[in-house]
Amino acid sequence: MSKIEIKDIGIISSMGSDMRNADYFNVFTKDALFDYDISKKIYQYCLKNENLDTCYGINEKRRIQTEDYYMDEIGNQISIAKIKVPNLGEGTAYISSPHLIDHNFIKKNIKFEPPVNPNVKFHIDDGLLCFGFFNMHFDIGYVEGSNLDFFKNKSDENQKKFNEYIKIKYKNILSKPNMGGDNIVECTVSKGQYSQYSLALTKHVPNSPYEKGNYIGELFIKDE
Repeated sequence: MSKIEIKDIGIISSMGSDMRNADYFNVFTKDALFDYDISKKIYQYCLKNENLDTCYGINEKRRIQTEDYYMDEIGNQISIAKIKVPNLGEGTAYISSPHLIDHNFIKKNIKFEPPVNPNVKFHIDDGLLCFGFFNMHFDIGYVEGSNLDFFKNKSDENQKKFNEYIKIKYKNILSKPNMGGDNIVECTVSKGQYSQYSLALTKHVPNSPYEKGNYIGELFIKDE
């Protein structure tokens, strides 16, 4: 009988960025974060919104999504892995609480639920699917008073200034203190559009807040 296969890629972790022991967990393509037009949309969204549990209004050809991630009960780490599921395919997944949920538990007690809206796809044009803990407001600097004049009008000079700015911010995120592992994991994948399957528990996780039906992550599988 065919079985689920899992291969670890890495772990990201966070020390928390506020008094709630929470941080923002981001799934993104690297070129989206480094794209002038997409980043301008993110910047404009950040100026109007304090809570960034969002995809920044970018639903068409989605290439970034952010989750407000509370860590008090579920821990400060997320594992990144390759998962091959019989009759579904192989893809890249993020999985919460690796200290509570191991490979054997996943193989026996996870149901891969299809997207609620099958028309919403995650588009990867650069072959890099990335997972990381960072705050668009404070780590990237998309806040009032940051004086990001290069977003006022698009020109070669302003795009060059933006490129220099985002490279420095990204490098700073990579070197932030954490709780073990990395701040960002970059995964090389095939270019194309991906469907997102939710990892739903089919039973309670012992000694944890996770109940049957809770989601512990997502699996990104390229569409045929």
